[in-house]
Formats: sequence, structure tokens, C-alpha cells
Amino acid sequence: MNDRTERTFNDRRRTFLRSLGLAAGAVVVNPAATLFGGSPVGRPGTHPSITRMPRIGVLVPDTSAGQYGGEHLMSGFACRLDETFGKNGGTPALVVEACEKSPYAAMKQAAAMIESGPIDILVAPLNADMAAQLHSVLEAHRAIFINVDIGANIPRETEKSPYIFNHTLSHWQASRELGRHAVERHGKKVMIASSLMESGYDALYAFRTGVEDAGGTLAATHVTHGLPSAEAVKAVIAEIRQAAPDVVCAMYSGSEANIFVKAYAQSGVLKRIPLVASSFAVDAHVPGSFGTSTDGVVSCRAWSRELATDANKKFVERYERFAHHRADAFSVLGYDTAALIVEAVRSAGASRTDGSELRAVMAGLRIESPRGTITMDAATSTIEAPVYLCEAGRNGVQAVIGTIAPAQAMPAALAALQAEGRSGFSHAYLTA
Repeated sequence: MNDRTERTFNDRRRTFLRSLGLAAGAVVVNPAATLFGGSPVGRPGTHPSITRMPRIGVLVPDTSAGQYGGEHLMSGFACRLDETFGKNGGTPALVVEACEKSPYAAMKQAAAMIESGPIDILVAPLNADMAAQLHSVLEAHRAIFINVDIGANIPRETEKSPYIFNHTLSHWQASRELGRHAVERHGKKVMIASSLMESGYDALYAFRTGVEDAGGTLAATHVTHGLPSAEAVKAVIAEIRQAAPDVVCAMYSGSEANIFVKAYAQSGVLKRIPLVASSFAVDAHVPGSFGTSTDGVVSCRAWSRELATDANKKFVERYERFAHHRADAFSVLGYDTAALIVEAVRSAGASRTDGSELRAVMAGLRIESPRGTITMDAATSTIEAPVYLCEAGRNGVQAVIGTIAPAQAMPAALAALQAEGRSGFSHAYLTA
């Protein structure tokens, strides 16, 4: 990184932290009040019997332009702490920094935060191979690491550590189930259109295994957006028209999703070749930004605002009053991360909140979430949760049309990946 690039990054980093009401390395004693300055809402009448909360470090992802993953993740995190403790309930101290963009720099930043301690729990988005490099420092300082990301990659056996827990939005699991749904609903011949970024994660391969398990065939995978190019998208749509598959899967996010999905609908191909999509391909942060292009498009995702459970309805109402913006999957990810920490502390006991005690209770921990029952699997140290088939409608609505429980065992084709070395991108999806 040259001097000019470093100055640009640091300027952007300070701007991002200011958007959260923080300074770099800020120590936040009451995160809800400091981050959002409003009156906390929805807190219960009694506080849990926790006399010492752990000291928590958080590296907040500064996501790509036009996306709000980091801000919403932190909003959800603070909302859940406020729900438990309120203004007067012994809220834990937080050390909050904007996460470095470079995967290696982010890993070194995480290690430095633990070493400068005392940090009992560190929450950050790292790819699993980078997170594994924290094992020694976590062991030395008796700390635990909660790796928060969407779950686009399958952790390898060599990346496991008893000090590292993966809390995700089950993206590769959802992609696999979407592949099965595509074949079962539309037919056996399937094509994928993917951005360059999406192609570098295991979720794309997981979709393929779902297609094949359902008796389908992946006819072709086309990758666009090596550089933003309307011509590249037109060329892929022309190939789809000629190949005439039974269904196409769009694996995109952000502005690239907007470009492809709109172009596909406007080309007229959608009228005869249906489209399914990864959750972030039709997950507009601003309702209506896709127009009617996504109407009827099915995706599979960890959470929907329209999930009709009491827990989810209460979460949406509480969160949106608290944070003053629309809840999304990143909001739930942050909310559930804080919930896991609170429940781990409760289970460990009021006087035993260092990393060694929390590590013992985190494995196998189960909580009720806005997205259903989620469990930190003791064998894999990775969250298990249901995923939902959703059909897109007007104004950003994602109507739930099916619920899929966590798989009881890793599918054989994907289990083979666990023993292999990793290829693909080293960025966590949230920081890509």
C-alpha cells in the first residue's frame, strides 16, 4: 500500500467510523447510547444475573459502496445488548474499530487487538483461512473469536480451532438448497450467471451439488463483471437464449445484481426461461430499486423480513425503532451475535466470563433467533440454522414459500472440500 492509497483508506476509515458515532479504537461503555444517541427501546423489565460482562472487541466491516452490511451488523449487535441491559444494566465495554480491507492486514489487526487486551471475545469478519492464523494468540490470551460473515465458504479441517466459532448467514447451505429447488420446480437443465466476486466462493459449487443431487445438470457457468460491462451481460444473456436451459441462477450482489437482473428482465428471456437467484442478488437495500425486475424470482436465504413468527415480528419492530432504518439480514447477524455472547455468559456463570469458560459453553449453545432456532454445532464450531425459500414481490417483499431445516450431515460432495486446500478469494464476503 503506497502513501497515497494508505491516506485514502484512512480517510475512508475515519468517515465510516464517524457514521457509527465512533473514533478509531473507541472504547464504548454503553454502545447503544453512544452509537445511536436515542432512547433504548424494547428492554425487558428485569436484567439477567450477570455481574461481569466480558470485554468485547469488534472489527466492523466497511462494506462496498452502496451496501450497509457493517453499519447494520453493528446496529443489530447494539440493539441486542440494549434489549438485555438498557442504560443501567452493566453493559459490557466494547473496543470498536473499522476492519482493514486487506485480508492479511485484517488478521494482523485482530491479533493486535487481542494482544493489547484484555479482550475476552473478538468479533470480526475474516475468511476461515485467515481466522485460523489467530489460534496461537487466542490460546495464549484465553480469548475466543467469533467469525461473522455470510457463510459463503465451507471451513476446512485445517482451519478448525477450539477458540474460533463461525457465526454466519448459512449462504452456502442456502445456495445448495436453491439448486435443488431450481431442478425440482423448473427442470433439469440449469445455467449459472455469476459475477467474478461470487465465483470465488464455495457457494457457487454448493449450488451445483444441489442441482446434481436433485437429478439435474449444470449446462454452463458464465462469469461476468471482471470489469463492469453492459456488453458482457448482453453476451451472457444471448448465450442463455441460445442454450435454452430450463432455469437460470443469478449469483450476484449490490450494483452488479441490479445490472444483471434488470437486463435479464428487459431482454424478454425471463418470460420463457425463469430466473432463481442467490439471496443478495434480489436483496435490495432500498425497496423498489429493482423495479418489477425481481417479481416472482425465488431465492433461498437465512432470513426474511416477512418471516411470520412472533420472534421475527418483535425483532423487526424493535430494531427499526432502535436503529431508524429497515432491518436486513446483516441486522439479524449482528443481533444474533450479541445474543450468543449474552447466553454464553449466562451459561458460564456470573463470575466466569473469560475466554476459557465461554469457549466451553459456546460449543453446542442454542438460542431462539428472529430466523428460528440456531445452534452452534459442537463438532464444527459453526452455526446451524434453517434457511427459507422466498419469492420476491413489490417493494422489496420476500414472501416465505418454504422452510428448510439444517442438514443432519454434510453432503458427500461438499464433505470432500473440507479435507482439501482452499482456493478462491481470501477476503471474507462481507469485506470483499
